[in-house]
Amino acid sequence: MTGYDACCLFRAMKLHFAPGKYDFFKYQGKARCITSEAFEHHRDRWSFRKLAKLYPTDDGLKFFLAANFFECDVNWVRDLLSEESNRVYLEKRRIQESLEYIVTSDIGYLFEHDFKSLFKVVNGEYPQVLTMTLQKAIHKETLIVLNSVMGFFPVWERKVADTIIFPTFKHKCIRYAPFLNIDVKKFREALLLKLSSTK
Repeated sequence: MTGYDACCLFRAMKLHFAPGKYDFFKYQGKARCITSEAFEHHRDRWSFRKLAKLYPTDDGLKFFLAANFFECDVNWVRDLLSEESNRVYLEKRRIQESLEYIVTSDIGYLFEHDFKSLFKVVNGEYPQVLTMTLQKAIHKETLIVLNSVMGFFPVWERKVADTIIFPTFKHKCIRYAPFLNIDVKKFREALLLKLSSTK
C-alpha cells in the first residue's frame, strides 16, 4: 500500500458514500484519480502516505475508510489521522467480527416490544426501530441486517416525511452493507424461527 494507492482508494470510497450512483463494488474500487506524477505535488501527499503506513493492507484500509465514511462526516484525508478515526475503525471491526452475536442480541431486545409494529411508518414519522437505532438502543448494523432480510427501506423512503436526514442515513446504510458480509439466508432463517416461536 503506497500513499498514491491510499489517495485513489480514498477518492473511490468518498464517491461510494456520497450521494450519487458510483458503486465501489460495481466498479471494483476504480474511480477517476490523479496521476502518480501529480500525486507527488499534492498538498496532502504526506497525509496519504501516513494513512498507508497506519493501514498497510488493502482490506485494512478499505474497511477503515468505509467505517469512517459511514460513521463520520469525512471531507479531507487529514480528518482521518486522529485517535477518534482509529477508535471508529476498531469499534466497527469489533462489530463486524461479532455481527451474528450483536444482531441476535439486538433482535432479542426488539422482540421485547411489538416487533412488527416497530417497522411501521405512521403519519410520516420515523418508525420506532429507526428511532431506536438513532438513539443507539440497537446497533446501526442490526438495522442494516434487518433491511437486508426484510427490505423495508423502499417503503420507508415513500412514507417517511423527512427528506433531509433519513435519505442520507439510508444511503449510507445501503453503501456500508456490503462491508459487513451479511449472510442473508442465515439471518432470515433465524428471524423466521424467532417469529414462529413468539406466535
